[in-house]
Amino acid sequence: MPDTAAVPLIVASATVDPVEALNSLLRRNAVAAHCTWLASLKNLPETLQRLNPQLLICVTPTGNELPAIARVRNRIAPDVPLLAIRPETNDWTIASDMGSGACDSVAMNCPERIYAVIARELKARQTQRELRAALRSAQDYRQQLDTLLTLSNDAIAVAQEGIITRVNASWLMLMGITDANALLGQPAMDLFNESTHAALRTAIAACQQGRHDALPLRASLLTQDGGSTDVELMLSSGQRDGEPCVHLIVPAPARRPRASSRSATRTDTGAQSPSEDTTAKQISAALQQNRFRLVQQPITRLDGEGLPMFDTLLRMTDATGRQILPASFMPVAERHGLVRAIDRWMLHTAARAAHDSGGCLFVPLSQVSALDATLLPWLRKLLASMQLDPQRLCIEVTEATATTHLNGICKLAQDLHDIGLRFALAAFGADVDSIQLLERVPLDFIKIDGSLIRGLSASPSQQDDVRALVETASQRGIGTIAERADNANTMALLWKMGVQYLQGHLTQAPEDVRLGVTGTGLRPPDLAGIETSGIHKNNDSGEPQGFFRD
Repeated sequence: MPDTAAVPLIVASATVDPVEALNSLLRRNAVAAHCTWLASLKNLPETLQRLNPQLLICVTPTGNELPAIARVRNRIAPDVPLLAIRPETNDWTIASDMGSGACDSVAMNCPERIYAVIARELKARQTQRELRAALRSAQDYRQQLDTLLTLSNDAIAVAQEGIITRVNASWLMLMGITDANALLGQPAMDLFNESTHAALRTAIAACQQGRHDALPLRASLLTQDGGSTDVELMLSSGQRDGEPCVHLIVPAPARRPRASSRSATRTDTGAQSPSEDTTAKQISAALQQNRFRLVQQPITRLDGEGLPMFDTLLRMTDATGRQILPASFMPVAERHGLVRAIDRWMLHTAARAAHDSGGCLFVPLSQVSALDATLLPWLRKLLASMQLDPQRLCIEVTEATATTHLNGICKLAQDLHDIGLRFALAAFGADVDSIQLLERVPLDFIKIDGSLIRGLSASPSQQDDVRALVETASQRGIGTIAERADNANTMALLWKMGVQYLQGHLTQAPEDVRLGVTGTGLRPPDLAGIETSGIHKNNDSGEPQGFFRD
């Protein structure tokens, strides 16, 4: 092969003889590479930049030149491997050369090993180039998809392993939701009326297997106001972050909302949604009639040891028994002073479930409750009345809440530890100052945000970020939980990084928390002690309302 087409190598040596010997060795073994002689170290920076070599070889009798060559290489071309060739080698000289920055050290009198090592390093470089090209291609493809999602007038949701991982603005508008985070990580089925589930599951499975007939599927999509809208849904298969996915698409001309009979009344001007006050009254009625329920999802320890742990999620059911997701009612609950009542319902119910199961339940707390001075004495009485081991509950708030109210959350964490409860930060790692929180807030666990976990295997930069969080948390004795870990490749990578727990549909989908089962002696939660009907919008009295009275 002509030298102009050969892979460039640089050989640093005192004479040209080793260069000629190496060129001859490579030609005999049909290696398409050419060695360029470097007689002086002062020319190394310019030669590295000009030739962009695939391998740097230092022929040295003592190895004394290696540290200086390695420093220049590290500054200008850190990815280029450095190979040392000596007159003779032994275990000590090989270890010394590799300690100076060489990838290997071989003897000049053993051409077979010289060839084997050069061939190995060139192959590794070729593999590295192909991998980077594939990553660039994948990143370009993802950017194109993201652009399509952003600009499309069609309503588009992306589901992986049955979980929503991306929605565009048109989809949010269709559901009447303003925050995409309210949908991310939710099962795709939870976005649709139960009457649609069977047909939709079949269509998604067929799409994943390449058997979907591309015909539109009529579905009933749940909306933020507690109603539903009939849509014509198109499915298409694709890939996201190297993993298969299904695109749920409602074409723009077909997505005009039609109000259901339960959620609105018709007038001459079209469909009317219930007012926010009506939604607030529905939440109050659900509290009074005990129509909230908890679902739980295992938090799986990768070594299989320790106390069983579960994440708890909230659901509300309307008067007909239809399930409503928190994204559809929690913003209204926050604006109408109902969120503390819901938080305490969750804590009370989770405490009874933990007493029954013997495991540890993670309970999310709103910012309002986290900063509520009456919470701690209420929790003390709750634990005493149930004779519950405090280690059975872990209270969690989001990293965003901790960042915004650092002093208040630090005090809350310490107060919870004083009565034996555990404390965690959820959606952790998305902020640039995340690691500083590990140093300030007394924590038992962090839940690494799903945005860092999705696409982890295809993103070296995400891997570096997650690895840094895990190492810092481990040094401080803080447990690490990966949110939305939904495929085996990601699980294996997290294991290597030292993550201790996984939470996601790879382990198990959410299931109902069951209370009062045979033999437990527990009853369903008693809400007689909670005030719900007297909750007022924009409560500014300073007196806590709408929760279990102390």
